[in-house]
Amino acid sequence: MTIETSTMVIPASGRLELPPNNYFLLFTATAAVDVRFQTRGSQEGFVGVTSNCLLKRVNPWSFAFITGPAGTSIQLAQGTENVIEDETDIRGTATSIAGVVQVNDVVRSLAASPAVVTRATAGADTIAANASRRAIWINNISGIAGSGGTAGAVLFLQSVAAGARRGIPIQDGQSLRIGISTAFDLRNDSGVTAAYNVQEET
Repeated sequence: MTIETSTMVIPASGRLELPPNNYFLLFTATAAVDVRFQTRGSQEGFVGVTSNCLLKRVNPWSFAFITGPAGTSIQLAQGTENVIEDETDIRGTATSIAGVVQVNDVVRSLAASPAVVTRATAGADTIAANASRRAIWINNISGIAGSGGTAGAVLFLQSVAAGARRGIPIQDGQSLRIGISTAFDLRNDSGVTAAYNVQEET
């Protein structure tokens, strides 16, 4: 495995060429840039990024390039690594210290005491969009005494107004964590009242 960190500057042409590799991590860029990778005839990459983007591939890309405003300074790590499966990730924070790379997730906040919600059968509740939401926990607590729900009620996680019994079922007593920032519905078609709460990670 050979990974090197460096700081590069986009030239006057607005395009910075990168060598063939299978590991790329952009720490920071002083302006938004696009990063493109060409592998076996297909192209992929990041658009309008300024920090913390990781790409690892089993098969090295044949070429790669970064485009952006001339003079943009970019701190990155690139090289070759033993990769078992392809990985693409947008990291929380990244720092480079004396050539040693350390990557940490941003600390997330979690609602401490979410309110219990009851949902009658044959209806749905819409959970509003939240652009800062990284993930959300949905907890079906229908069978818990005092929840207001009825044991055995099943909720369906679905797109807004998708309809009866569509989407991902969440059984009584089950908790589901999903990374979604857009609006969605929780629908109940169990024939009894369901009870649930949600906890957002931001």
